[in-house]
Amino acid sequence: MNYTFICANNFYQNDLWFAQAIVNQGLYTQPIGHIGLSRVDVRDIAEASVTALLSDEWNGQSISLSGPDVLNGEETARILSEQFGYSVRYAGNDLESWSAQARQWLPGWMVDDWVEMYQFFQRQGFKASAEDIALLSKVLGRAPRSYADYLKDYAHVFQPKLEFA
Repeated sequence: MNYTFICANNFYQNDLWFAQAIVNQGLYTQPIGHIGLSRVDVRDIAEASVTALLSDEWNGQSISLSGPDVLNGEETARILSEQFGYSVRYAGNDLESWSAQARQWLPGWMVDDWVEMYQFFQRQGFKASAEDIALLSKVLGRAPRSYADYLKDYAHVFQPKLEFA
C-alpha cells in the first residue's frame, strides 16, 4: 500500500480565532512563545496533500509542511503592525491567563488541547529545517507562502471596522 506522511506545523489561519483581539485591542494573544515556529498556510497543506496523493513520487516519504519564516509571538505582532498600520503587541506566554480567557468562548477540550500545544511551542519551538522547506517547495512547485502573503490575502479580516454615528 502506498503512503505519504503529511506533518503540518501550526497554521497561519489559527490567527482567525484571535482576529477580534488583534483588531480591537491591538493584542496578538496566541501564546506561541519566544523560540519560534515555522507556521504554514492551510492552502499549502491542501495543495501539498493533493499533490502527494496523486503521485507515486512521494510514496514512503514524510513531508513536513511548514512556512518559510520562523515566527515567535513578538515577531508575529511586529508583522501584523507593519502590515496593517496599527500597533499590535504580543500578549505574552502566560498559559493560565490565556486558558481562563479562552474558556469563555472555546470548548474546554479545545482549550486543553491548545494549552498542550502552546506548552510544547514555548519549551521547544517548532522550526522547519532548510531540507523541510526545500522538500515542500519541490512538492508545491514553488516556495511556501509566507506569513506576509497570508496577511495580504486575509487583510479584510484584520482591518478595523469603521463605525458611523
